Amino acid sequence: MPQQKKQPVRRLPAPRRAGSAGWRFAFWRRRASGALACAWVRASLRVRRGLGRLWARLKLRPESGRLGDFLYSVGFASEYFTLRGLRTARAAGAVAVWHLRNILGVVWHFVGGMLGTVWTDITQPFVRIGIGLHNLRTFVRQQRRLVGGGRAVGGGVAYFFRGIRRYFPLVGRMVTYVLPVLALGVFWYTVKTVLAYNYVLAVSVDGSLVGYVDSETVFDSARNAVAERVETAGSEHEQWSVNPSYTLAISDFTMDQNAMADAILRSSSDQIIEASAMYVDGELRAITTEGGRLREDLDGILEPYRDHENPDQRVEFVQDVELVDGVFFTDSVTGYAEIDSLLHGQVQGEVYDLVQQGDTPSGMAARNDLTLAQFYEMNGGEAEVNSRMHPGQQFLVCQSVDFLNVKTIVRRTYQQEIPFQTNTTESGDYAWGSTRTVQEGVNGVDEVTSDFVTIGGVTTEQEISRVTLSAPVTREIVKGTKLPTGAVVATATGSWMWPVPQYRYVSRWMSSYHKGADICAPYGSAILASDNGLVVTAGYHYSYGNYIVINHGNGWTTLYAHASALHVGVGQYVQQGQVIASVGSTGNSSGNHCHFEMYNGGVRVSAYNFFGGM
Repeated sequence: MPQQKKQPVRRLPAPRRAGSAGWRFAFWRRRASGALACAWVRASLRVRRGLGRLWARLKLRPESGRLGDFLYSVGFASEYFTLRGLRTARAAGAVAVWHLRNILGVVWHFVGGMLGTVWTDITQPFVRIGIGLHNLRTFVRQQRRLVGGGRAVGGGVAYFFRGIRRYFPLVGRMVTYVLPVLALGVFWYTVKTVLAYNYVLAVSVDGSLVGYVDSETVFDSARNAVAERVETAGSEHEQWSVNPSYTLAISDFTMDQNAMADAILRSSSDQIIEASAMYVDGELRAITTEGGRLREDLDGILEPYRDHENPDQRVEFVQDVELVDGVFFTDSVTGYAEIDSLLHGQVQGEVYDLVQQGDTPSGMAARNDLTLAQFYEMNGGEAEVNSRMHPGQQFLVCQSVDFLNVKTIVRRTYQQEIPFQTNTTESGDYAWGSTRTVQEGVNGVDEVTSDFVTIGGVTTEQEISRVTLSAPVTREIVKGTKLPTGAVVATATGSWMWPVPQYRYVSRWMSSYHKGADICAPYGSAILASDNGLVVTAGYHYSYGNYIVINHGNGWTTLYAHASALHVGVGQYVQQGQVIASVGSTGNSSGNHCHFEMYNGGVRVSAYNFFGGM
């Protein structure tokens, strides 16, 4: 017999000592687990027996059979109609797919056949030509070996023309397909070329071509400019008119408004002359044949204001002054003495001066070369001037102005600080009343480019661009809201509430001999906390009597004195509007009132600053 393999001997763990706490815990844990398992099995058996008895009773009742038949019928009908519906849908889908395949087959057969025919018609001539050229080369080679080179060439030519006569119908079919493609290419090229042309309006006056303009608007502006020149010329030309006609043309050269006006005058009148016109703010003011002299005089007006050592300075007229060379009516030319008088003279107009910080009526009058009496007279009198003498107001300082005014413009680029913002939050991680700066604020820097414009001694800044070099960093401040008791409360609102809301009469405000505001009110009236805070003092003082001091946690403290009774104690947190005491006349007092004091950083502040307008 084969020798059986010995099984290893399982050694039981040595029994623990009876006094071991670990052994006792394991023993009772096993007992508890066994008891719970037995209880669960017994409960399961009871539930199963109960369900079995309930089911047996239900089967004995006649309604159970009818309910079972009904449920069976519902299930059978549902299954039957579901299967029938699925089979019908599958059959309908198969039929639809079969018909769709047939339709697509017919369409593909028709389209494929048509495309195949077209492709054959297009390619067959080329295929035939290729085969013919191959055969012609083979034929010529054979004839060269048989009859020589000269006769082979003649035979090849004859062979070529026989091929053309034989396959000429194929060439016609090829042309039928190629010609539409060529026509489409020609059409595309034509459209592209035509659209690239520069189409303009050819302007004709009295049948003569005047020139070309981009649009009717340019001609209308030129005609208005001509009308202005006619008006300047006088009544002799008042009946002059222009009736243009337009035709579409192609040209790379067009005229602007002034060139067109010159062309119109040249074509319409023989009483014209080459001259220069001076426009001021778009209005024609003078015409002269001495354009060079006029330019020198205008430049001479600007010269005293120029600083040739400052490359960033520009000197310009305040008005828009433009000199235009062109043709004008001879009668419209202005004598130069009149032009010189105009340039250095004055015209009717009003000039206003803006009140700056620290200005006075006498100072503004002197700044504008006026007497104080003239300044008052021009602005409605002394009382009117004094009532409006504050920054931002403007006063009339001149009723006639120079015909041409000069402004100096200096462009400067400088850096400007951007003040940082402060964001304050609350946290229950810090003691109430404490303030922590968790992130210091840093000012940002902008690079500003501005034009400093000086007119009549008054300089204004006109910002051109602004680029942020470094963005400001917000200062983050956290206010503690945790009381010594561990409670988390709100910090002060930052706005003050009148401590005795129903009574507003104050017999005395704070002064050099009085420390606070005395609010008169009947005995027992409620005294309210002016803001959220922590009561740091609540007791009796020989002068204040019963009094309370509240620390609001933001550097402010308030004091309420002479109370008849105190309703809060030291260490208690109070909310804005909470009743903290009652009005009385304790301590050094001559009548019922609430003595109210305010401190900021230990410095006494008058409540009149906040409540004086009540």
